Amino acid sequence: MRRTMQLYALLEENAKTQLPDQEITGLTDDSRKVKPGMLFACIRGEHFDGHTVAAKMLEQGAAAVIADHDLGLGERQILTADTRALYGKLCAAWFGHPERKMHFIGVTGTNGKTTITNLIKHILMENGHTVGLIGTIQNEIGGKAVHTDNTTPFVYDLMQLYAQMADAGCDYVVMEVSSFGLVQQRIGDTHFDVAVFTNLTQDHLDYHGTMENYYQAKKAAVPAV
Repeated sequence: MRRTMQLYALLEENAKTQLPDQEITGLTDDSRKVKPGMLFACIRGEHFDGHTVAAKMLEQGAAAVIADHDLGLGERQILTADTRALYGKLCAAWFGHPERKMHFIGVTGTNGKTTITNLIKHILMENGHTVGLIGTIQNEIGGKAVHTDNTTPFVYDLMQLYAQMADAGCDYVVMEVSSFGLVQQRIGDTHFDVAVFTNLTQDHLDYHGTMENYYQAKKAAVPAV
């Protein structure tokens, strides 16, 4: 079924625009997926900056682009300080805020995430809960396996998965949370009711640079008190 949403309802006052309210046909941060009527989020990645193709995305029919600075594209650019953060909020709104409908338990650390998430899942299921599982080996909705590409899916895919879990009656989601996912804001506005930290070794210093950076990335999963 084709999904659409009005622009102002999608933005939820998280960003300002001079554009008239209009139907949005989709949203993406992948320039290869842009179709007419979509919003394109310009994300600064490790090897590619979406801002460099913003004008081209408009030429291809995008309704607007989300950018972190003025690109000279007039009212069809929606400016924000952090495009990753805003894109996460839009993805959540697009799927009806499934992150507000369930309880979340996040497990982070270099080793042991898969074992611990599965143990927690089984404990919850034995106590009558319907559980969603997100992890390295597979994702599950109420015990049924679904496709996975990343330990922590990218935010659009994650919110879509959350929506499927909520629709299936899940009241808990237990998920592995990678440091990459935290740094890249893949979890959007997910609030963890409980966060589990396993350990910290030197496995990912090629990405984080220092142990302190790695630690701070993991710490981002901890619920605010």
